[in-house]
Amino acid sequence: MSLTLAEQETTITVDLDERLVRIHTTVAKHIRAFDKDDAFTRVDGGDDWAKYTIPEAEWSPITGRKRHRELSDEQRKVLADRLARVRERAHE
Repeated sequence: MSLTLAEQETTITVDLDERLVRIHTTVAKHIRAFDKDDAFTRVDGGDDWAKYTIPEAEWSPITGRKRHRELSDEQRKVLADRLARVRERAHE
């Protein structure tokens, strides 16, 4: 049986002792996203709910899952040059 929108929720708790973030969700969109992301470990679940853990270091209370970009040296230089131009304009 599917849950109504009013019944769906995602609850996030931080376990400081174990340095884990625990997530319980009944939102299908979140379940699909967490299942696709290797950083999340599914520890329990059913047809319309799931529980996950993720290391505290991989979680931000502001943005959720921390994203890491692997940049080539060329990409890093382009970004550094762009930042330098912005800083120059800010000091004018």
